[in-house]
Amino acid sequence: MTKILVNEAIKEMPNEFSIDDLIEKLILVQSFEQGRQQYQAGKTFTHQEVGQKLEKWLK
Repeated sequence: MTKILVNEAIKEMPNEFSIDDLIEKLILVQSFEQGRQQYQAGKTFTHQEVGQKLEKWLK
């Protein structure tokens, strides 16, 4: 995570918020950033691949 992402997340928060709200927001931002990085690195699955994995897990 970068300072830029953290600053943007804070700017989107209301003027008054709890530390729990901020932590929740930062965790969400971090999750999105990790997903974006995985996508850019080609570390994603097609719908078909996910379906196949689910079939194996649900047996």
